Amino acid sequence: MGYFMDQMELDTQVVSAAALANQPQGKFSKFFYRFTVPSLLLVFALGVILIFSFINYQQNNLIHEFTTQEEALHSEIANSTASSGSLNSTARLLFTQNMFNKTREGLQDTFLVLVGSLSLYLGVMIFVSRKLKQNAKQLETFVSQLQGMNEELQLEINKRDEMAQKLEDLNTELKYLSLHDTLTKLPNRRLFEDRLVSAIEHSKRNKKIFAVMFLDLDGFKLINDTVGHDYGDELLKAVAKLFSGLLRSTDTVARFGGDEFAIILAELDKPESAAYAAERIIKLIREPIIVKEQPLKVNVSIGITLYPNDSDSAQVLLKNADVAMYQAKSLGPGNFQFYREDMNMESRRNLLLRNSLPGALEQGLLEMYYQPIVDVNQHAIIHFEALLRWNHPQLGFISPLEILETASNLHLLIPLEEWIFEKVCAQIQTWETAGMKVPPVCVNVSPFHIDSVKYVQKLKESAITKQVKMDSIILEVTESMLIKNFDATIKTFRELNDLGVKIAIDDFGTGYSSLNYIRLLPIQIIKIDQSFIRQLQESASDVAIVRAVMALAKALSLEVIAEGVETQAQKEILQSLGCNKMQGYYFGKPAPAENCLNISIPSKG
Repeated sequence: MGYFMDQMELDTQVVSAAALANQPQGKFSKFFYRFTVPSLLLVFALGVILIFSFINYQQNNLIHEFTTQEEALHSEIANSTASSGSLNSTARLLFTQNMFNKTREGLQDTFLVLVGSLSLYLGVMIFVSRKLKQNAKQLETFVSQLQGMNEELQLEINKRDEMAQKLEDLNTELKYLSLHDTLTKLPNRRLFEDRLVSAIEHSKRNKKIFAVMFLDLDGFKLINDTVGHDYGDELLKAVAKLFSGLLRSTDTVARFGGDEFAIILAELDKPESAAYAAERIIKLIREPIIVKEQPLKVNVSIGITLYPNDSDSAQVLLKNADVAMYQAKSLGPGNFQFYREDMNMESRRNLLLRNSLPGALEQGLLEMYYQPIVDVNQHAIIHFEALLRWNHPQLGFISPLEILETASNLHLLIPLEEWIFEKVCAQIQTWETAGMKVPPVCVNVSPFHIDSVKYVQKLKESAITKQVKMDSIILEVTESMLIKNFDATIKTFRELNDLGVKIAIDDFGTGYSSLNYIRLLPIQIIKIDQSFIRQLQESASDVAIVRAVMALAKALSLEVIAEGVETQAQKEILQSLGCNKMQGYYFGKPAPAENCLNISIPSKG
């Protein structure tokens, strides 16, 4: 406001100064302001001539009158006798001459006074004229300065207007960013919650139901770890576009962060409509998504809650959808679940796990179980795989996958894996002390851990501390980690090989590694994922895959272990395909270390 007042005041000053410069200064100032000094002198001379002519004219009239009277007197004197009358006439003549002289002198004095007054007035006018000219120049200078200031101020006004426009545009952009996800341009959680509240109010008035979906991408973390975050970001944008394309204009899809999305399905006729929408989304996302000419596969887990069936609170609806989503995720990739009240128990279970795991790790309440890996031709245990177990005091036994997921969410994965390796080394030492011939033990390690700079050194220090030979350890890494930091992975693997540690690729066939990667990596063992073993009797394609893996392993001189063998039939098919090393419940379930001394291997079939 003050800025615009300054501008108004300056404009007023400029206008006033210009008006002052053009305004006449009194009755005669305009005359003298317009004419130069020589013009004033000319006027003065004309004035003097006029005054002199007037006085001379009056004087001539007086002289003529007095001359006429004098001649009349002289005539009268000549015709009269010497008498008293003649004396009077003479006296009158003398008086008239005297008056004439005085009148002439008075006119001359008047002339001098008038000339002096006119000269004084002329001088004053010249002085005033010069002052006016000086003032006019000063005023012109001042007006010019004010105009210059006005131009500068106008430029400043334009700059401020531009800045104001930029600020307005920036505020608009900031408002948009505060309500939208920067990557996918979808509404964010804040805008979604506002629309959810509006949907509740709208549905109350119209007596309609609507659904809230919570969606989480299955396998997204794997893509980030293998092909990189730039691919992950492009995948998220592609998924967001797919979600938006499936929905109506009255629906809302938002990204909450990471690989989590939420959807409002407005004005549904029946709950089954939400199930139909979920099936369409799952089917669409299941198809490979092309990112930078590379097909990427993910699934989506969906939790669904209904208004007003489950709640009329926005926050409760979101919580319910989240709980239902985790229940769907527990059933495997690509599932959806409607919220049920008993799901809250599962949510409380997850919270209890998160709160208990740090203390359990610190207090050593976790346990290591061991599952045998056998050579069916030799009828002997050739390896053990160390598997994590946790007998929770309230929840019972917790699966390794659940423990690792919880540890990852709590950023405890690396400390947990270091604890596992130390426990395995201690157990090997205990077995050897008891006189047992200990086969190499397989220990799972995450890609985040093995990529750390000090991993190999820490591994070596732990083995030395427990007096365990490094060739007693086999490190299992998932196939998915092979693409990420490939050169660094090769370097780490070679360092481990130099220490005597073997490397096994776990869950082979489920990731994105190429045959070229397998050829270049210094690995010694391939473990075929159990998903290819489970349907061997019914699936010819699974048999073909196992046969191809065996051929590949033979060509690269790699050891092959089949995981998840549970039946005699599976074992026989694998043997017929040339795979003699197996692991699964058929040969023995994971057991505590003290029970591993008396494992009975099924006889040759």
